[in-house]
Amino acid sequence: MKKEYIHAIFEKNHISFISGIICTFLRSLMYVINSYLFGVILDMIINPGEQSIWSVVIPCEVTVLLSFFFNLSVYYCKSRFIHKGIRQLKDTIYSKLTKKSFRAFSKENTARYLSLFSNDIKSIEDNF
Repeated sequence: MKKEYIHAIFEKNHISFISGIICTFLRSLMYVINSYLFGVILDMIINPGEQSIWSVVIPCEVTVLLSFFFNLSVYYCKSRFIHKGIRQLKDTIYSKLTKKSFRAFSKENTARYLSLFSNDIKSIEDNF
């Protein structure tokens, strides 16, 4: 894929990309914290001690809710990034096609252009 097409995907789309990366990092951090807290709860159940289990359950519930929030945020940012990026890519390709001369356009196979807009862009969207 040419650099200009990759640039078309990221152009004016940096906020969604960076937000997605930050939310993905925070979601992963919440998973690590949840694993640790669930381990502490399991240790408290196996070896009951002086500490109340509720002192760990409440932070665990908060991190589960935060994980849910970050999962939704990652989904939203990813969907927004892909949708906006693919739309910008299609616009870039379409503007390049309209700038071609009629003679150059008629010499080429139009099925190639149809395939580009239907199959190739869908493949990019699915694998991106």
